[in-house]
Amino acid sequence: MCGCRCVVGLRAGDPEPAAAGTGAEGPGAALQAVDVEEPTAPEPVPAGPARITVRARVKGEPVAAQVALLAASGAEVASGGSGEPLSAPAGEYTLVVAIEDPSVLVDRPTQRGPITLVPGASADHPVEFPWASVQLRVRVNGRVDEGAKVDILRNGEVVATMKSDAAHVLVSPGRYGAKVRTRGAEVEVQQLMFPQGATRAVPVDVPM
Repeated sequence: MCGCRCVVGLRAGDPEPAAAGTGAEGPGAALQAVDVEEPTAPEPVPAGPARITVRARVKGEPVAAQVALLAASGAEVASGGSGEPLSAPAGEYTLVVAIEDPSVLVDRPTQRGPITLVPGASADHPVEFPWASVQLRVRVNGRVDEGAKVDILRNGEVVATMKSDAAHVLVSPGRYGAKVRTRGAEVEVQQLMFPQGATRAVPVDVPM
């Protein structure tokens, strides 16, 4: 092997390059080491269906309810009970949670609202139902009538029937219409107001 030195990128007769920052140092000048950062791998993008567990609650306690996810068309995509995980493609849905047991809330309310499911995510979604604890006390000409029954109405539809002077029951708060059935007669009475979170006996006066 000959004793010639080969520098890549120079032609014969060209001057040798000087080391940066130090001037020409001639043969044998040491090369400077340069640290090169390794590229970081991108974070994996979540994919696949989403999972959601809806938990219906009254007074902060879990209750039985039916749960459904509806597409924009109104078609049901997934359904199950409160506390059961549901799986559905990621996207925008309407969440419907319905209490069907009158011993939980006597008017059996339903809540509806928009919800977004994220690809590959799992989430717990609590749904709190407001409540009032009421006892209806029917008074006919000023005297309590324990045998009377009261239909409570929302938008003209009967949502529950309650017995006069019975134990307190839980009902959704709000304003209701009412019809009293007693002594063979049916009498429409003043509207009833059940305040949220209140526990009270509500008088229902019936003139006869």
